[in-house]
Parts: sequence; structure tokens; C-alpha cells
Amino acid sequence: QRTAVSPIDKAVAIASNGDRRRATALFTKAIGQRTPLIQVPSKVLSESASPALADLIVNLPQPFPRGLPANEYLLTILLIRYGRSHEAAEYAAQGFAVEPTQLAACGVARAAAALGDGATSAAWLRTALDQGLPDDQLTALVTSPAFIAVRGHPAVQRLAGPGTSPTATPRF
Repeated sequence: QRTAVSPIDKAVAIASNGDRRRATALFTKAIGQRTPLIQVPSKVLSESASPALADLIVNLPQPFPRGLPANEYLLTILLIRYGRSHEAAEYAAQGFAVEPTQLAACGVARAAAALGDGATSAAWLRTALDQGLPDDQLTALVTSPAFIAVRGHPAVQRLAGPGTSPTATPRF
């Protein structure tokens, strides 16, 4: 019996073996498909310091692949994680222009948060809410480490509520 492997995990394994060209092609194809990933990448996402994944993302050529909003959101998160936040914001905003979804709006909000731009992040969070993002997911997003730089911004606070402020967590 075979176990399904995420094409992104597979691309990272190929990159680890030194074949960046083949890994980039597989990664690009996986993100660009118009069907959900058969298997969500698990190994590489849990290993945030994966040198092969970092190399793949840092050197991923533009234009970035277009696929399902969930696949594009994953790429947006990876671009942010590996220092390409400006490109991530542009990529997610372009995705929103093509297909206005809450995931694309959340992607731009995350990228803006990574860049320390609370006003832009809040505007895109509002857009995500307008696209149907549930309040509990907004709270989870704003309280995640990705939003630490903008969590206290007044516009973010107006959207997410006082329980998400940087000082709302009890100190022991």
C-alpha cells in the first residue's frame, strides 16, 4: 500500500537532492493546478527552517503560478515566510482581482502585516470579512504570530476587537 505524498513535499525532496530545475517545475505545477492538492504538504511546513524549501521559494521565478485560491494562499504564506512579502502582497492582490475570495484577501492582509502596515492589513481583513470570512477565523488570523506587528493597530483593533490587543493576553 502506497502513501500519498504532497507534490510540494516531493518538490522539496527533489530540491534537497540538488535538482532545483525539476523541483521548481513540480512546485509550480502543484500550485498552478486547478484542483485541490491531493495531499497537503506537511513535512516541509512543519520544518520552517527547511533549507531546500527556503531555496525553492527564494529562487522561485515570476510570474508565480495561478491555481485554486487555497493553493495560491499557501504560496503567499511561503513567500512571506521566506522574505518575499512585497511580492506576496502583489501576488495575492492580483489573485483577488481575478477571483475575489476571502483567502486572497487574507493573503494580502498577512503580507501587509508582515510588512508592518496595519492600515492596509486592516483594509484587506475588512475585505475578507466582506467576502464571507467568519469572525472566529478573523480572530484566529489576527491572534496568530503573523499579525504580531500590527495587532495593536487601531484599524485592526476595530475589526478584531479588544481581546486581540497585544496586552490582552494575561501575563503569568
